Amino acid sequence: MEYPTGFELVCKLNKGLYGLRQAPRAWFHTLKQCLVTQLNFNASKADPSLFIRTLSENVVLLMVYIDDIVITCSSNAEVDSVVRQLHNKFALKDMGQLSFVLGIEVQHTSLGVFLSQKK
Repeated sequence: MEYPTGFELVCKLNKGLYGLRQAPRAWFHTLKQCLVTQLNFNASKADPSLFIRTLSENVVLLMVYIDDIVITCSSNAEVDSVVRQLHNKFALKDMGQLSFVLGIEVQHTSLGVFLSQKK
């Protein structure tokens, strides 16, 4: 970043800007705060990018990888509820049912979910 001629003072940024090295960390911190404090998720002790919310009969799992979020639960209504709540806080694009993530192909059949890395 280059400063224009005549600017010798340093400015403090109050929030992360796209392209800065701290931007991904600031984004994750903001998302984590929302998930934990407002949406009642618990951060996993084993994986910092996994968040868990236990409801009466359902467990909602939410995985974050950079700017991708994967949400799963046995109840579609719970998944829709989490997506709606996140959409109220952030600009989201719902990509529908998961078919490919992190180099893994995901196939949904009547027998279950199959994962493959052949793609």
